[in-house]
Amino acid sequence: MKKTKRYEFKFQRSFFDVLNEIPEDKDKLEFLLAIINKQFLDQNPKDLSFIAKISYEGQRHFIEKSVKGYKDRMQTDLQGNSLHPPGGCKKNSLHPPGQGQEQEQEQEQEQEQEEEQSNISIYPDFNDFWELYDLKKGSKEKLKKKWDNLNQETKEEIMVYIPKYINSQPDKQFRKHPGTFLNNQSWKDEIIIKTEKNGKQHQQQQIAKQLYQNGLL
Repeated sequence: MKKTKRYEFKFQRSFFDVLNEIPEDKDKLEFLLAIINKQFLDQNPKDLSFIAKISYEGQRHFIEKSVKGYKDRMQTDLQGNSLHPPGGCKKNSLHPPGQGQEQEQEQEQEQEQEEEQSNISIYPDFNDFWELYDLKKGSKEKLKKKWDNLNQETKEEIMVYIPKYINSQPDKQFRKHPGTFLNNQSWKDEIIIKTEKNGKQHQQQQIAKQLYQNGLL
């Protein structure tokens, strides 16, 4: 059994929203385990599927901020080891010996309330969008202004939409320019997953259209 001194962490609403957008159970499980292992063991995910990876990257800000907050408060890593070398300067711990789980839970709740208030205006920022969209074209300065003019709800909606869009269009050269994506409010577009079946249907439709235009239908 892997050991951890952490008792709990806050499962963000955005985790739930992203989870519900992942179509396959296998990818959902990978996404959840990546979050849990990072929150309790501080283990960075490895060998994730494409969907699980982009879903995790979209939530990395929340996940790593939570882990850092725990370490800063406890002055230990998640296994209980001191973050200060023997004999070194040590900050006063907010978790005195003997107060146990209840003390830690109170501290977690207080910190989470502070983080929740600050995250409203901090996450997702432009860099979160820029890194997740992963098509670095255009003026960052101009794109950032467009991003900053969006309200918080729209920004969160975009961050949930992007992993689905990337899944439907994994080849960057066919992905929309970031400026076009923002200007056209493309996060409101319907996602069409390309399959062999609908690919054949599209081909048949094109052939029929050509035959009609040539007067053969």
